[in-house]
Amino acid sequence: MAATLTVSQIRNALYLQQPGGSSGTGRSSTAALGTMFHQVLAGILTDQAPCSLQVVLRDHDPDKAEWKVALKSRVYDQLVGPLLTQQYAALNGQGRQVLDLWVAVQEACDYLVELWWTIILGGKKSEDQGQWFDPERPISREFHRPGWTSPVAVVGQLDAVLRIPNTSHSCLLEWKLGQTSPELDLAQACLYQMLLEGELGPQHHLALAVVGFHPQRHDRLFKGPELEAVRETLLNLIGDLAGVTGREKTIELQPVNPKPTPASGVPMNTLPITKPVPTGPPGFHQDKWVIETTATLLKALREHQAPCRSVQPPAFGPSFVRFFVFPEKRITTKKVTSQAENLKLHLRLNVHPEIEVVDGMIAIDLPRLDRESVTFSDVLNQMESLEAQREGTRVPIGVDLNGEWHWCDLVDTESPHMLVVGTTGSGKSEWLRTAVATLMKTNTPETLELVLIDPKQMTFKFAKDTPYLSEPIVVPGKLDVDVTEILGKLVERMMRRYDDLEATNCKSLSKHALATGTPQRRVVIVCDEYSKMLSSCENAAEKRLLEKHLVSIAAVGRAAGFHLILATQHPSREILTSNIKNNLPAKVVLRVGSSIASNVAMGESGAERLLGNGDLYYKCIGGKQRYQGPWLPTEEEDLVGASLVSSL
Repeated sequence: MAATLTVSQIRNALYLQQPGGSSGTGRSSTAALGTMFHQVLAGILTDQAPCSLQVVLRDHDPDKAEWKVALKSRVYDQLVGPLLTQQYAALNGQGRQVLDLWVAVQEACDYLVELWWTIILGGKKSEDQGQWFDPERPISREFHRPGWTSPVAVVGQLDAVLRIPNTSHSCLLEWKLGQTSPELDLAQACLYQMLLEGELGPQHHLALAVVGFHPQRHDRLFKGPELEAVRETLLNLIGDLAGVTGREKTIELQPVNPKPTPASGVPMNTLPITKPVPTGPPGFHQDKWVIETTATLLKALREHQAPCRSVQPPAFGPSFVRFFVFPEKRITTKKVTSQAENLKLHLRLNVHPEIEVVDGMIAIDLPRLDRESVTFSDVLNQMESLEAQREGTRVPIGVDLNGEWHWCDLVDTESPHMLVVGTTGSGKSEWLRTAVATLMKTNTPETLELVLIDPKQMTFKFAKDTPYLSEPIVVPGKLDVDVTEILGKLVERMMRRYDDLEATNCKSLSKHALATGTPQRRVVIVCDEYSKMLSSCENAAEKRLLEKHLVSIAAVGRAAGFHLILATQHPSREILTSNIKNNLPAKVVLRVGSSIASNVAMGESGAERLLGNGDLYYKCIGGKQRYQGPWLPTEEEDLVGASLVSSL
């Protein structure tokens, strides 16, 4: 089998080799907003999509100015607006970048209408959009040069191709948002051109356009001769990265699965093996299982007219195995990603497999028969890394496919508050227990105050005598407990802190401590079952007041050191109103009962296909990431305690 590289891996290697490259013109954006921008453009160019050019424009007279207005209006209503609403809290403080995104989207709409207008003037019918534009398509090519020990396959996903039907002319379109590196942009676009040339053949004339939005549009059109030096550099790098040249490697290949940005979870060091690796059911042999499962997987796809090839060995996470495939020629991505039901039957699974595009390949996640668990003792092995932070504000999310831990830092502007969702058996309460235990282990009672709300009276029993509690664990519904009054007093304390910050001209709790020499404790409010807390309210007015207090804390609490972790088994729109959900930007979503519940929790389906027992998605700014969450076994509860903090 040929070695496999991704376009992202090659771009990362180029970046490491050229750290002094120019940063280009225009204003900087963020990776998450760049992802949104590409989603919007894909929505416009996808044939027959609700915001596609021909769907939006067919109801309007052929007037270019009117078309531009109509497309921008539809794109904002159905794409940009909903995306920004989903990320409302996480985008706090990024007003300039968000405004630039909207300017760039408008520029892109104008650009695409101009292209479409030119096509229509050429006598083509508007119903032919699917023949002209080909967006977001996975592509691969196998390269082999004299002196290489084996071929190398490169896979990626094109932004868009503009094709002229019934001719041998096309143009590859590469979108860029904000200030980027012109050298890296050109190299990546040239690499995509090389991949597409392998599919179209040498007789096809393929131009290359890098279309940047800074946020105003800037085009650069390239043709063959001026790209020769770039091609030679790319081929040499591909051979070196794949290790097929016989030369000593000068740069290490990064894992296929991209590391999330801090907004998607802060990666830490590798998970150590602290317990025996599970062996699976009797007679189970992992290598044999991989071979047989790969064969069954490819056979099932072929039988359902979605033939693919395996492009690299599978990756093993604690709870699932990710198989990487690539569609054969003329097979669309959608044809493969829609095969979950068929694969469930062929592979005799209890749940539908998750199928999605990851870094230019199609990833198919299947449950492990020899599943591993991740416990609080594993979290403790990471404490040495956390010691350097000492703010004690990181919460462990889970372990990824590469065995690395990922954390949510409550002091980050993107993730000061968290929503945790999961049905019975998902591992929701166990994840919460571990989060609370970790906060206790990385703090002292002088730096952390916990407010634990436990309607079920089971989740936080291990912490009932901890000095971190300012008052006993809150149990809504008890005769002597008024949870609305407790939250109201917390809001009053938070606002007094804001007055203190304003008086010292400080923007955060840590800066206030430096200015006054008087540190104040961070307050973390954790509720295991929000729906039960709501049901304890006596009337609708009390429910509205309770929600108002929570929204106040979530909307402005970060700077004052107030953080909210809210969990529920019932992610309905009645429970998770837009006010609540939009102010809890970091979302931990474990298994839920339906795709509707998944959409309410994180804005997309998928969580209904998780495996339970800690298998989760984490979503903040950007796309969802899949991890195995930790849990706190009863026998490890003694490892939690303020008395042990000083030994870190």
